[in-house]
Amino acid sequence: MPKQINNPLNEVRIPFAKMSFTPDVPSTALGPNEYNSGQNIETDVRGIRSVAGDQEFLSTIPGTPTFITGGYRQPQSGKQNSFYFITATTQGYWYASNGMSAWQDITPVSGPFTTYTQATNITEAWNGTVPFFNDESHPPMFWQEFTGTSLATTGASSAAGTTTITFANQNDEITGVVIDSHTGEFSYTNQAALKAGQKVTISGTNTNTTTKALTNVSIVDKAGAFICDNTNVAVFTATIDDGTPPGAGTVLTVTAVASGTIETGMVLTGIAVDADTTITGQVSGTTGGIGVYTVDISQEHTSQTITGTLEFGLTVGQTVAVAGSITNTATPITGVKIVSTAGDFTCTAGTLAVGQQVEISGTITNVATPLTTVQIISTTADFTCAPTTLATGQTITFSGSVSATPYTLSGVTIDNVTGEFTCTAPASGLAVGQVITIAGGQTNTTATNLTGIQTTNTTGAFSKTDATVLTAGMVITVTGAAGGTGSIVGYTNPKAYKVSVGGTATFTLVNIDGSAIVTTVGTITQTVDLQSPAILGYANPTNYFISATNGTTTFTLKAMNGQPLSTRGGTPLGLTYTVLIPAANGYVSPKDYLVSATNGTTTFTVTEMDGSVVTTQGGSLAGMTIVIKAPAITGYSNPKKYQISSTNNTTSFTLTELDGIPLVTTGGTPTGLTYSILPPSITGYTNPTNYYISATNGATSFTLVDANDDPIVTVGGKPTGLTYTVQAPTVSNGTYFIIETNKFSTFRLSTTFPTDTPIATNAGTPAGLTYIYTPFAQGQQVLVEGIVPIAFRGLYTATAVTNNSVSFAGTTAGPQTVAGAVSDPYPKIISYSNILPASIKTKGGITYLAPNIQRITLEDSLYTTAPYLAGDYILITDVNQYYNGQYEVVASTTTTIDYYAVPGGAFPNDGGTVSPAYSWNYNPNWASVYAKFMRLYNTPNVGCILVAGGLTATELDGTQREYPVTVQWSQAFGLNEAPLTWQPTITNVANQLEVPLRGAALDAFPAAGKLFLCSYWDTVVFSPLNYSTTSAPILGVSLANQGRGLLTANCWANTDKMVYGIDARDIWVFDGQDFQGIGNQRVKNWFYDQLDPQYYDRVFMETNTQKNQIEIYYPDRSAVNGVPNKMLAYRHDIDVWNAPRDVTKATMACESPIWIYNGTKQYWEYNSGSRTVVYANGSANQQPILKDYGYSFIEGAVIVSKFRRDNIKLLPDYSGKMMVHRILPEAVNMGATPFTVTDEIVIIPSTGTINVRVEGANSVGQQPVVQAAVTMTLNTDNPWIQVDQNAYRVNALEIGNTSNTNIWMCSAATWQYTQTEDDR
Repeated sequence: MPKQINNPLNEVRIPFAKMSFTPDVPSTALGPNEYNSGQNIETDVRGIRSVAGDQEFLSTIPGTPTFITGGYRQPQSGKQNSFYFITATTQGYWYASNGMSAWQDITPVSGPFTTYTQATNITEAWNGTVPFFNDESHPPMFWQEFTGTSLATTGASSAAGTTTITFANQNDEITGVVIDSHTGEFSYTNQAALKAGQKVTISGTNTNTTTKALTNVSIVDKAGAFICDNTNVAVFTATIDDGTPPGAGTVLTVTAVASGTIETGMVLTGIAVDADTTITGQVSGTTGGIGVYTVDISQEHTSQTITGTLEFGLTVGQTVAVAGSITNTATPITGVKIVSTAGDFTCTAGTLAVGQQVEISGTITNVATPLTTVQIISTTADFTCAPTTLATGQTITFSGSVSATPYTLSGVTIDNVTGEFTCTAPASGLAVGQVITIAGGQTNTTATNLTGIQTTNTTGAFSKTDATVLTAGMVITVTGAAGGTGSIVGYTNPKAYKVSVGGTATFTLVNIDGSAIVTTVGTITQTVDLQSPAILGYANPTNYFISATNGTTTFTLKAMNGQPLSTRGGTPLGLTYTVLIPAANGYVSPKDYLVSATNGTTTFTVTEMDGSVVTTQGGSLAGMTIVIKAPAITGYSNPKKYQISSTNNTTSFTLTELDGIPLVTTGGTPTGLTYSILPPSITGYTNPTNYYISATNGATSFTLVDANDDPIVTVGGKPTGLTYTVQAPTVSNGTYFIIETNKFSTFRLSTTFPTDTPIATNAGTPAGLTYIYTPFAQGQQVLVEGIVPIAFRGLYTATAVTNNSVSFAGTTAGPQTVAGAVSDPYPKIISYSNILPASIKTKGGITYLAPNIQRITLEDSLYTTAPYLAGDYILITDVNQYYNGQYEVVASTTTTIDYYAVPGGAFPNDGGTVSPAYSWNYNPNWASVYAKFMRLYNTPNVGCILVAGGLTATELDGTQREYPVTVQWSQAFGLNEAPLTWQPTITNVANQLEVPLRGAALDAFPAAGKLFLCSYWDTVVFSPLNYSTTSAPILGVSLANQGRGLLTANCWANTDKMVYGIDARDIWVFDGQDFQGIGNQRVKNWFYDQLDPQYYDRVFMETNTQKNQIEIYYPDRSAVNGVPNKMLAYRHDIDVWNAPRDVTKATMACESPIWIYNGTKQYWEYNSGSRTVVYANGSANQQPILKDYGYSFIEGAVIVSKFRRDNIKLLPDYSGKMMVHRILPEAVNMGATPFTVTDEIVIIPSTGTINVRVEGANSVGQQPVVQAAVTMTLNTDNPWIQVDQNAYRVNALEIGNTSNTNIWMCSAATWQYTQTEDDR
């Protein structure tokens, strides 16, 4: 048994568990687990250690990074890595990398951006696999998911300057294919994402070979427009039975064909043939002729004549073969009259048709004809005149003014209850149509009681005893219960009657409508009153017109709207009656009117020249000159051709110019002209000729063009002697190039590329063909990644493609030794747009520009520069289902936008709206607007929204305005998607509002299902509300904390349950309810003292979940140009601060898996079971940095680590002194990540060293006596250092090293000492 050695020295062991960097606390007050100085060290429950290093990885980033983030994207075939880094540079470019190739440019179409610097605070948010970004000076943007083609490579080789990459054979098919023209234009339905330059291989046998005969064809304009019947008819002799008669069945046996071709689908009619019997197929015989067919309904019929009919459709692009010779000749038209100002004519009955051309020749010999004794006879422009020749459509010119003046009627009495009057005969007489103004206030408006009333016979005769004089037309009312010896049969209380015969002592009454009454003789005891004379409804003054008169003393008035008057007879007192002079509303001398109706000689009615109604006042037009204009055709020259635009087919027609411009005519019967209908014709036609349908209603109308797609010149009519046959669809099998496509529904084929050599086709829908297209297109860029040899990698332009290969220029020694991927390039970042919505022109707003391109014409010139670039996306709304949708822009000007699309229907000429596909600015007063920050909020009530705040807007006049507390959010959207718009509508939840913050909104973070928005001083909370409709608010806004905020954007980080942040007061933690400072009396004062105050806006935070810590990156006062050079970490799991760590120009950081370089594959791979932090090096053309990896900083730089604890007092009494003899650090060497498969830092044997310094002082206020550090080898038999010092009351311990080859860890230090004195 070994001998025990007595240790004469005192010994104490000090563990370094959970040591926290606490520079704010005086070293005399430090706790046992606190230290006051250090760098590049960190702690956990086991001890302190030097930090692991920084490792550059991936390839060099082009330019100078100012931002980096990373996340998982959807896996792509052939690509092992699905984690992508995205970086932005101060040069304004964006790049992405998955480690398998060089960084790829994903800059938005609107970039690069000239505003980026190291001070640019880019905020980001990931929605699943789709990241969003906001850069403070442009609209928000996002990187859409990859939707292109990616294929694993099977080989690679080079020869003669061309490299070919192979992959598994692809058989992608285009389906729902229709041939749309005779020059290789196609449409399809499966929305395959096609590209110009792809190859399409057509194979199979087309079984749709039936031609269609058009019947009853007419030409309807001068530019190749036709109408027709779209029904094929066949007449034949046949039986229907079971095939072996007698017996019912479905066998149709045709023995003779009288006309037409028999087709499957024809509906049969005949004697007793069942309704809707349809041919289902042909079994044998001559195709379409004599033979055996099947039908769908079982029946039995002996031989009879049967008719088969089949309607068929027409489509644009179909080939129409025209054959035969036109036999029509010219036809004269007689008895022609012009009946309007717009080219309307009548004629002797003939055969007329729309589209016919009429040649007019000769010279009009008519002259103007004056009208005499013209009089207006109504308020609706009816006239009389001396006999002459009148006709509808004539133009009459009125000039001058009437010689009459207004005059007043006297002795006016109302004679009846329906507006009849008498008067003293005026000198100027009276006439129908004259307008009388009645004015004044009537003074006799009270009733007069009649007394002593008796009936004197049975027919309404009465007597009375008072002296009131009654006249015909007066109204008497009888009221009260019937009594006395006499009575009025049918009397009801009360009732009015009319005086038919007047007098003083006697009078006769009738009913108000003039019908006789029946009476019995005797006394009348009811009350009988004479009503005052009145014009019911009269208001002072009122105009009426004379509807009838004897010309002198009697007249009947009506209201100006033609309604009869209700009156009570008598002589109203206090009224005046003025006869107005004849007039027409709006008349100025001279003026033309149009004859709209006439009896042909003495009466006529006129309207304005546009057909609108004329309002008149009747009377004689003496003094005016009234002339019928001679008939005329404006612009006519002898001879001239016109086109019939409409007709009743026999006696009336309307002519236009040959280009469709309406005629201006003067009505009448022209003399000296002849009219001839020209025979129909097709200019340039030879027998036979193929034409092509350029437009159709799908059934009965179509327009033809020639082989060059140029319009043909035609003369309308129904040609005789021609046949029209729609050819079956045809396309030759073979491999062709897509020369153009709208990328989702149309394409055109060529035999060459990029030279356009159209292929010959007949339009229609072939059956039995397949269309296989290549995955890549000749001329497109392809990205090769991960392949070895690495010289094959890169972005290239394809020079040749097949279904299993793509070739491009270049020579690389092959063959492939490690497979990779060949794909479409990474998608570009999409930027939301400041472009405001614009209105599409109402008429002709969207037109056909090319087979796959349409043009929008804007209603107003809203833009001063072209609003969209090629590759931008627009959204069309408010048109119809054929036009609404998202499309890619080809080009734009200030008034037009061209985009890829094919119309599914005619533009409705109702306008519409075009806006950016991803709309950001919707304020019509703002030219642009930008946000300070943008974050994703996954609300519990409506799902994902983007929230942006701190707006800066530029108004249309260039004025810039700040809206620091304005916040807006987008419409809701789903996982891995992006919202289309930020504009609030009645169908989405987007909104904008101001929030109660002191200072500008800087950033926002989610916590506890809510979103918290911060300024420099305050925090407000967005709380989800119960949500029912898009018109209801989704978020409530309230103040969460006054005094807590953020230092700048990106100054927060979230962990599993908490959010950590920095403001001007402290570093804080937030649990969703309360803020709590975590730096006070620990690191707060030290941190703000270290931070360079010029660059506080460069501070950012990141979560390091692998280390259970949040990390604060900041520039201290020695940082170059304010780029962060230090990182301060807080271990939230053990409530410990670590000393600052050096970083190299860290412009932004993100979490990531740990990446390892695979020497065989020669690219970087990641371990999904690991995590670390990656940051961007803000120097030009540098690699990103994998933090906490290896033994050195970048480029082998040494790690200078130091742990120091001052004022260590081991003796129980402050007065005592001790002499330290030895320090025994329990230190080991450690391996750096990831030297084991578990990626853990572990103890490993090593020849590493540490430097240990022990210093002493006699009081806590005294500077320690500086001592030289002693180097101790860790792999040693003597794990201590000998201390050479005098006796002191307090001591300082410093442990560290400077190394790029090892990492050290120390869990405790044992002190061996001797107490030397006690000064007490």
